[in-house]
Formats: sequence, structure tokens, C-alpha cells
Amino acid sequence: MNVPVQDISLTPRKQWTIPAIVAGATLACLSALNSTAGESTSNQSSAIGKPFRVSNSVAQFCAMKPVQMMCEAFEPLLAEFLAESRDAQWAAPVEKLIAKAMLVNGQPRVEIRALECRRMLCALEYAVSIDDLNHNSDGDVELDRLMEPTGGVTAPEPTPGSGNGKIVSVLIWRRRP
Repeated sequence: MNVPVQDISLTPRKQWTIPAIVAGATLACLSALNSTAGESTSNQSSAIGKPFRVSNSVAQFCAMKPVQMMCEAFEPLLAEFLAESRDAQWAAPVEKLIAKAMLVNGQPRVEIRALECRRMLCALEYAVSIDDLNHNSDGDVELDRLMEPTGGVTAPEPTPGSGNGKIVSVLIWRRRP
């Protein structure tokens, strides 16, 4: 199944830990979880290297403006990313490094929904179950050498039926000089 997505204009470490990525907005996300529409999951491998799109849950969350500064700070960074052309020769290997860095003990623990690098920037959207927030991702020394995380946004996503839902994060990295 495909995750409903849309192109949006949002109106947001060195240590690769899932809690560090979502810490700033987790409380706001959890409180909004019951008011956000649910979405289905997608095939991770088909999401890597495809044109980047942001899930409806992120767009809807930012439209509610619960953590206004996070979304407002992220909007120009996302616009800069979307305006870049793609350097496929550079982008493909960096996308693999980012996907590898998101593993936990060598195993996938997050659902990669979108991952694309362009010329200077890379964007990743991933979802993680609220029950799985306390796991350290493996990270990657080579990725740390090549790229620097520059911004992100985090949003809640309820699970249809029962369950605690997910946290969806969109992160952007900038190529180091």
C-alpha cells in the first residue's frame, strides 16, 4: 500500500538516536495523536531515491500549528531542498548511507517512507512506532563525515484501530564543504 502524500509548503546530532531526533516535539505529537488522520505503510525500498514527498500527517500537523516555530523554521529548508536538482552520481550512494544509518543493531526499526538526496541536501521521512522510540540507531561514520543534519519536523500519526500510533519525522541533511 502507498502512504497518502502531498507536496507541501509547511504554513521542523551527531549522536544517531531516535529519541534525540524526536525529543523536542514528542509531547506535542502525543497530545495531537487522536486528532490526526491515520495513514498506511509503504514498501521501504521503493521509497529510496524517488522524488521526495511529505506525508499528509506531517502537513496536517504543521497546518494545526501546535509547534509553530518548528514548522516555520523547517519550511525554507524544505523549499531549498525541493528547488535543488539531483546529482544522481553523488545522491545514490549517500541515500544508501542514510538508510544504513537508520538501522538498529543492523535491523530495520523504522519505516523509511521517503529518502532522496539532490545536489547538496538530502531529505528523509521515516515513521517509528511510539513503542519503539527508545532504541539507538546504528549511525554511520562516513555519513557523519559527508553530511550534517540541518533541520527537521516531527508529527504524530495514529494507528487505525488499536495501538499507540507512530511518530513521523522529516529530516534534512546538508553536504559538508
